[in-house]
Amino acid sequence: MSQESLSLGGLRLIYSVVANLRMDQEHFETVEIPLAEMQEILQVSQKSVYREAKRAALELLNQTILLGDDNNGWVAFQWASESRYIPAKNHPRKYSAIKIRLHENLKPFLLQLKSHFNSFPQQVLYEVNSQYVFKLFQILWFESHSGKRTVLEFEVEEFKKRLNLESKYAEFSAFRRQLDTLITQLNETKLGLKVQVEKVGRPVVMLRFHIHSELEVQETLPDAERALILEMKRLGFHNPHDAIKSYGRPHVERSLAKTRQIMQEAKSGVQIENPAALLHHLLKKDYEEEIFEVPEDDTQKMVINLVDEISTAFDLALRLRSQEVWESLSAEEKALLQEEILTKANQVVAGQIEKLGWSSRIAQTSILRYLELNRTEVFGSALSSIRQFAGQRGFDETLLFEQAIVILEQTYA
Repeated sequence: MSQESLSLGGLRLIYSVVANLRMDQEHFETVEIPLAEMQEILQVSQKSVYREAKRAALELLNQTILLGDDNNGWVAFQWASESRYIPAKNHPRKYSAIKIRLHENLKPFLLQLKSHFNSFPQQVLYEVNSQYVFKLFQILWFESHSGKRTVLEFEVEEFKKRLNLESKYAEFSAFRRQLDTLITQLNETKLGLKVQVEKVGRPVVMLRFHIHSELEVQETLPDAERALILEMKRLGFHNPHDAIKSYGRPHVERSLAKTRQIMQEAKSGVQIENPAALLHHLLKKDYEEEIFEVPEDDTQKMVINLVDEISTAFDLALRLRSQEVWESLSAEEKALLQEEILTKANQVVAGQIEKLGWSSRIAQTSILRYLELNRTEVFGSALSSIRQFAGQRGFDETLLFEQAIVILEQTYA
């Protein structure tokens, strides 16, 4: 099975979709990703997120996977059997979203897909800016057993084929220039894998790679943290690694326990539609001393869903407003804000920001989260009251609005 022809956007999207799949599914369920999350997944600007999300979603629908060969027979099918865009005006939760359903022919390979996608550092998808650099990292990572083997050799033609470059560079000199460019780009990232290559033979028939890994291998994560990540993924939560880095494992564990509690209390014949959004919502707020009261009997589903719907819309509005505020700041104002964030951040987050830089995903998330948490000071009256926001969106006309807004006012206090 090959991912070689997918663009970087297609790779980022397929990894996010696979992370949301459960092994016990008889048939693939449709995975919904809000457009606001697509912006983070695809690492694009707010202005271009729809265009790039559409491009990636259609790519999964159009790109074929070829299994087998001419001698023994082959079968071809697409990554996705359905890609769909739902604008906010047509969505029951009033946000835009992309929906993806993987092709059923992939079902026998689901275990292989999840094992493959989870067994190497996920940050590589967000640190590189080329599918060829990604493919180079992927080949070297797996062939070196996560950086444990320090020397690797490949036949030139086979390596060109694995990079999906066999038809582009017939002459070795041209291929070597391109390979050197890819290696330079890989070594300039903060992925912790440093690579050198030398020619073997005359004419050149082999490439010898020397690898030095500074990466903390994912397999060495504590069992408790690996279990935590897997449970978050089962709920449909994107990027659990970033959440653990941003909030700390104890807070994530408490929020996840609260999510389980709420889902259990809402269990009487109904199911929370978006548990990942609920977990995201709880992560952002301090629930250690909060009592989250769930109404009983027939009203509980309606209240929980209304809380989920209002909070999702409010969080999206906060995120978009935070991005606008950040982009409007001068370079000096941004520097002062970054200094304040580092001062208030926990040791883990501050260390990651200093290591990866302010252009990294964790740093950008910390900036937006800081602006959201300080919304009254930063935004003024705008978005300072969730009751006012919900009223402006027409939620106050909804049945059980008062019960939902009391919960939300405690949450966003």
